[in-house]
Amino acid sequence: MAPYGSEGKTRPVVQTGSYGENIGQVVLSVDRASGEVTVDLATNVSTKSTLDIATLRGFNAATETAYQIILDAMRHADAEGSKVTGRISASITRAYTTGDYVDGKFTLTAESKEDRGDASPLGTLVSNMLRDRLSSIGEGADFGVTNPGGLRTDLIYNEAVDGNITVAQARSVLPFNNELSIVTMTGDQIYTMLEQQWSRNQDGTAEGISRPVLYLGLSDNVRYTYHEIADPINRGKTKGVIDSVFIDGKQIDRAGTYRAATFTFLASGSGDYFWVFGQTPKVNTGLLDYEQWLAYLASESGEQGISPDFTKQGIRVELDPADAKLKAGDTLKVKYSKLNIHAVGAPENPTAQLTVTTPSGVQTLQGQVANVKDDAGFFSDSVSFDFTVPQDVKSGSLVLDLTASPTNSVATTFGTVTAKDTPVPDPDPKPEPKPEPKPDPKPETKPLPKTGLDSSLIWFLIAGVGATAAGAGIAVRSRRS
Repeated sequence: MAPYGSEGKTRPVVQTGSYGENIGQVVLSVDRASGEVTVDLATNVSTKSTLDIATLRGFNAATETAYQIILDAMRHADAEGSKVTGRISASITRAYTTGDYVDGKFTLTAESKEDRGDASPLGTLVSNMLRDRLSSIGEGADFGVTNPGGLRTDLIYNEAVDGNITVAQARSVLPFNNELSIVTMTGDQIYTMLEQQWSRNQDGTAEGISRPVLYLGLSDNVRYTYHEIADPINRGKTKGVIDSVFIDGKQIDRAGTYRAATFTFLASGSGDYFWVFGQTPKVNTGLLDYEQWLAYLASESGEQGISPDFTKQGIRVELDPADAKLKAGDTLKVKYSKLNIHAVGAPENPTAQLTVTTPSGVQTLQGQVANVKDDAGFFSDSVSFDFTVPQDVKSGSLVLDLTASPTNSVATTFGTVTAKDTPVPDPDPKPEPKPEPKPDPKPETKPLPKTGLDSSLIWFLIAGVGATAAGAGIAVRSRRS
């Protein structure tokens, strides 16, 4: 009863839940003399039991008709829902927040709750269905993607029925009757899609965000690595940065084009904060999710049944130095975390192997994964390696491939290595300058030796010769005249 008005009065308010689970029943009595209304009954009537809905009978013809319609629908649903549509070899569930490891496998406790902030084998299975069932539509789909909130219950293995899954159980996983779409995305938009798992509004703020991380379910042919940074907009929060994405074992081209199979709900840009889908071209196939889901379970079960896939597709990587640009003799510190899936039956990864490839060869390092449970019951895992670049390394690319066992979860990271500094020859060498030759020293000037005649005598002789020549000239002129 909810209060209203100012006189302390109350009135009945009924919330019947969702998916037709209940019918609201309110019974009122009116005093004809005073007009006073009293509430005799305000309750929900479950539609899951004929005993409960029998209370609808006997009021009037309308309720009797409603009762018969509901009863017929329940009988039909029971008959159709009990049909076997597939088979599983073990439970295939969503992720959970807390639990325990028993004999190396994750099990639920009374405190376990669904965790939409982590990947799950059920999300992988549904994404595989989307990819495979739309593979023959147009150009098909490169991968499938599922919003975590779209998975409403688990597929639990029942040994008594040899793992058979009924239509009712399968329909409970996907109860929405969504149509399926193929979305065309660039490689860059796939990076954005994955980074939007760290929930933010379109303006980048986190105001009103109830779940800081919402992990997408991805088909088994997709894997990626990421690291986290301090959010520059929202103080105290972190956001993810995608470092590499692989589809079918090949690193995607950020400028390339890819096709994703998903639900129309997600393709339209809904699904909380995955608004990148609203910016992409898409085709609505008109196919309904539950029809394709039932058909997929039937076709994939085989004799052994469908097995859960516990491979972790998104792995966190921390590098020091962060750019992984190394020189000969440098040491790279690398830490991997988020290796384990917390779903029913998921094995713990106790070991991991790091394969380091450089132009000079391949090195393999072994590591032990630390899996720690805190006081609140949450698990965190990590493994670290130190790699020293060989002194004789050649310049080129660095590739780090991690494999966690036994789930075979894989992470690939890239860097560069540079050889030792060596003298670089000058392509246009200049000749070394030659020393300029020094001039020979000047000879010393020495006085001439004396010949026995002094200078006055020499001048006297010159004067005499001159006078004789002059006299000869006068004689010649006299003879001619």
